[in-house]
Amino acid sequence: MTKRDKRTAALRANPKGVRFEDACRIAESLGFECQGGQGSHRTYGRFDEPTLLNFQNRAGYIKAYQARQLIDMVENMNPASRYLVEIFWSDEDEGFIAIAPDLPGCSAFGETQQEALHEMNSAMISWLEACAKMNRSYPEPKAKPQRLAA
Repeated sequence: MTKRDKRTAALRANPKGVRFEDACRIAESLGFECQGGQGSHRTYGRFDEPTLLNFQNRAGYIKAYQARQLIDMVENMNPASRYLVEIFWSDEDEGFIAIAPDLPGCSAFGETQQEALHEMNSAMISWLEACAKMNRSYPEPKAKPQRLAA
């Protein structure tokens, strides 16, 4: 697991305990650049993204709402988030199967729908990374993904 992966996992696991410097590094790893700031604030922007990220350094940490905004941006910047995922029950496997119709052969298993979706995100990222390593372009999504409420 890379440092970026560890920071992102910690961000998701505990939005109330995100270090200011880690939030800045995660934003930079997404291609955001510091656009300045005053006092305890730093603002990050990216030329192709209309949403800015603003972090306030409060005793070395950011507030939970800022962490949630960063989590949303991490998920939106994830190329896998562009693809539709279908989840269905499999009697044969005694669990839920997730597939991405636009990514042939990409699938995952989970005992719950949430676990299958979580595993599918990892599978899609791996699938897309393999595409990049083989110098293949990503397939264009044919269907728009829908986000489900938690």
